[in-house]
Amino acid sequence: SYNGGFELFFLNNALSFRCDYFYTVVKDKIESIYDPNSNYDIYTNLDSVITQGVENTVQGRIGSLPGIASIEGSLSYIYSHAENQDTSRASYGEDVEDVPQHQFIAQLIVNFITNTRLTVWGSHTRNQLKYVMSADPSTTSPGVYTQDVYTTVELHNPFMLHAKVQQELPFNTYVYVMCKNILDDYDANPFNPGPGRMFYFGGGGRL
Repeated sequence: SYNGGFELFFLNNALSFRCDYFYTVVKDKIESIYDPNSNYDIYTNLDSVITQGVENTVQGRIGSLPGIASIEGSLSYIYSHAENQDTSRASYGEDVEDVPQHQFIAQLIVNFITNTRLTVWGSHTRNQLKYVMSADPSTTSPGVYTQDVYTTVELHNPFMLHAKVQQELPFNTYVYVMCKNILDDYDANPFNPGPGRMFYFGGGGRL
C-alpha cells in the first residue's frame, strides 16, 4: 500500500484542505467461484487486485456559541477505482465487489463548555456492485470454472446518519451513547441488506 498527499491551512489554521492519493495491490487474493462439475463453490487464487483513488477533506471551525459551545465541521469526498487484474476464467470479471466508487462523508462536532461533545456524521456511497448468478450453469461445460452465468447488480446507494454524545468525567474517564443509522435506511434485498438502527453505550479512561 502507498499513499501521499498534502494539506493546506487557511485563516490562521481555522480552515484546512487535505488531498491524499492511495494505491493498494493485493497479490494472490483468495476468491471463490462456482464449479459446474462439482455443483459447489471452490476457492482459487487470483493474480492481484488493485485499488486506487483520491480522498479530499475540508475541515475547520464553523463558529461558536459564546459561553456555550464551539462548533467544528468537515466534509470529505473519496473516489475509488478497484480492478481485478486476473484475466483467467478463475475470476468473475475485472470489476471488484463491494467497493463504492464514490463516498461522501460529512461531520459536525459541537464541544460544550460542560466537557460534553456532540458528534453528528453522515455517509453516502454510490456505484457499488455485486456479482450474481443470472442463469443456471451448464453441468456439461468443459471448463472447471465458468463466468457465463454471472452478471453484475448495482447495490442501492444508502445514506447513513449517526450521532454520538460523549461526556468527560473526573480522573480522565468518559461515558458515551451512540446511535448509528438513525434514519433506519434498510433496503431489504438479498444483495445488500442494510444494518438497521443500532444503539451503543460505553465508556473508558485514559492514562
